[in-house]
Amino acid sequence: MEFMRCTLTLAPLVRLIFGILLCLPMAQAGAQEESCYNVDFASRAMDRFKGGSRLDTTDIEALKGRIIRSIRYKRVGVFDENDPDENKSIYRFLNNLHINTKEYVVSSQILFAEGDTLDPDVIQESERLLRRREYLTGAFILPERVCQGTVDLVVVTRDSWSLEIDASFSHSGGDATTGIGISDDNIMGSGTSFSIGYDQEADRTGVRYSLQTDHILSSRWSTQLSYSDNSDGKNAIVQLERPFFSRHTPWSAGILYSDVTEAEIIRSKGDEVNSYQHERGLQQVFYGHSIFTTKRSTQRLLVGYSIEEDHFFPNKDTTDLGIPEDRKASYPWLEYQYLEDRYAVYRNLNQIQRTEDVPLGITFGFRMGYGEAEPGRHGDVVRYLGNYQHIFSVDDAHLLRVYLGVNGRDHMNSEDYDSSVWSSEVSYNYMQSSKNRWYTSISYDVGQDLAQHEELTLGGIEGMRGYPTSFQRGKKRMLATLERRYYSDWHWFNLIRVGAVAFLEAGKAWEGPDNNNNHMLANFGLGLRLSSSKVRVGNVVHLDIATPITERDGIDDYQILIKAKRHF
Repeated sequence: MEFMRCTLTLAPLVRLIFGILLCLPMAQAGAQEESCYNVDFASRAMDRFKGGSRLDTTDIEALKGRIIRSIRYKRVGVFDENDPDENKSIYRFLNNLHINTKEYVVSSQILFAEGDTLDPDVIQESERLLRRREYLTGAFILPERVCQGTVDLVVVTRDSWSLEIDASFSHSGGDATTGIGISDDNIMGSGTSFSIGYDQEADRTGVRYSLQTDHILSSRWSTQLSYSDNSDGKNAIVQLERPFFSRHTPWSAGILYSDVTEAEIIRSKGDEVNSYQHERGLQQVFYGHSIFTTKRSTQRLLVGYSIEEDHFFPNKDTTDLGIPEDRKASYPWLEYQYLEDRYAVYRNLNQIQRTEDVPLGITFGFRMGYGEAEPGRHGDVVRYLGNYQHIFSVDDAHLLRVYLGVNGRDHMNSEDYDSSVWSSEVSYNYMQSSKNRWYTSISYDVGQDLAQHEELTLGGIEGMRGYPTSFQRGKKRMLATLERRYYSDWHWFNLIRVGAVAFLEAGKAWEGPDNNNNHMLANFGLGLRLSSSKVRVGNVVHLDIATPITERDGIDDYQILIKAKRHF
């Protein structure tokens, strides 16, 4: 009987202990849940630029080492219906016409997965990878919910308007050129682009087709197929490549076939002095492998084989100056690449109100090949290509870029057939404020044994805007530019971003056909910059008016230039 009383006495205590053990995980889960907090990722994306023109990524860097518990994808349409200025019937109608990029297209490109330990470098590299896609106007990866040891991420992408009607018309020297076409850079949200068009020139008509994707069947392989059927021949480009899509990618490979013909128009002192057809052929196969990857840099080796061909044909405008000699080079090659793993993200640099990734530090590549060449009398050829870039950033307001490049060939049995160009440039951006910038650059280029179409030129939209296209030409060229840039907040119809520029240029090309007559050129001018906020990155329309300061005889008092370029 005593035993029974003892059992009854202990029973409530056992139930109490058992209940505590059952509730303990729930209490721990509740305590952990209380330590979590939500993040307004939309505001956080805007806050990243509050300190100035450079992106502040301390929010994601502070989460290093946490486990990525979940990944959500937020795909914003071309027009943001949460923005009162864009929540209008016409914009909602256009959003309904556009098919947003599919989630599987975005998810197949990021470099991390649920369950991974968060590495800020991987997050930021994934952002850069997405921002390179022309069908997206922006991409950010942000924390959405943060707990003691885990984090939920949201991948935010905004689509660009992908369906475009292409129409063009130009008139020069009595000849008219027209073109019309249609293109879609994001067919059905798949990230695949397709275009078709028709062009008509004075002595040429043609139909062109193009198909391109950066991720075949959600893989890392990309392809480009381009074909045009012209009245004077056919052009074709076929490319299949698995690129180094990440600094940690162990290998890359690709194959390329290209056969393109275009008219080379030779101008000097404002006159057309010669013209001929130029057929460029390139067949290439390569394989690359990463040899060293550290926290600071990546080094790679690539091996390949290339066949380069240049064929020239006279046309109705070919003069007594004639055409260059055909040439061909077939050679294996070896290439070394060095990439420093430092990046910065800016706004209002080369684009207007767009996010831009800038590789800081050193980027270097050099390729050397040796093989047979035609015509055979010049002997075998050493083919070399290289580039060196070093970008310095100081206090987020100063950006200095140093660039060196070379593209040349050296034949064993020739001293006057070794076409090459050595290039150098120093440029500097002073970001006085988010809207006001100073930009200056100076470049110096030297050529050797250059054919007419390879000669270094000055004049027109590419430099010395107060003078006609290719006003001066030669084997050497110098160009200095100073620009005062303004990036406004104007957003016309929530479609067009607006900027302005005042510029001063000085330069000279010499050691060419008119060697004794070339003097230093100088001009100044004003310009507008127009960029759509809703189409793919790169279409900055330049509207410039410039007047020459020196060498004014025989040319107009001012030049008006209109052209779309990929930078401000």
